[in-house]
Amino acid sequence: MLTLTEAGVLIGRSRTTLYMQYRKGRLHAEKHGSVLLVRESEMRRYAREVMGKTGFASPLHPLHGTQAGGGKRKGKAAPVTPAA
Repeated sequence: MLTLTEAGVLIGRSRTTLYMQYRKGRLHAEKHGSVLLVRESEMRRYAREVMGKTGFASPLHPLHGTQAGGGKRKGKAAPVTPAA
C-alpha cells in the first residue's frame, strides 16, 4: 500500500492531483485514519487506463488544431479604429 505522496512520485503526479482523482472516483483508495492508501495494483490500473487518455491539449487529440468555437471572449468587442 502506498500513500498518495508515494504514489504520486511513482507516476509523476502530485498528491493533490491524485486526491482530486480519488474524489472524482477515478482512483480507488482506502482511508486508514486520516491517510489515504492506494494499492500498487490500483496505481498500475490508473496509470494504464486514466493517464493513457489524451486530453484536448495533446497533439494526439482529434480536435487539436481545429476551429472548436473558442478563441475570442464574448462580451466586449475589440475597439474599432477608424480608417484613415
